[in-house]
Amino acid sequence: MNIRQGDVALAGNQTGIYPRESPGGWNIIGNSPLSFFNVDVFPPCFAVAGDKVKFVPIDKKEYNRIKEKVELGDYKIESEVYG
Repeated sequence: MNIRQGDVALAGNQTGIYPRESPGGWNIIGNSPLSFFNVDVFPPCFAVAGDKVKFVPIDKKEYNRIKEKVELGDYKIESEVYG
């Protein structure tokens, strides 16, 4: 069974996001409209080791709004700086 690009999955105490469609075995809990990894940009990932990522639930309308902005290259990920 192939997992969709952007699927968010759990295995033990880890969370992963599938960067592209691929086989998988983790427990899928949702899907993100964001692309977390892109080899065509620098840096290829918005997060670095040690960063914390918070997932928030959104409805289908918001998902589609974000996905459209991502596809147009017009979406900015919200970030917070912890002191």
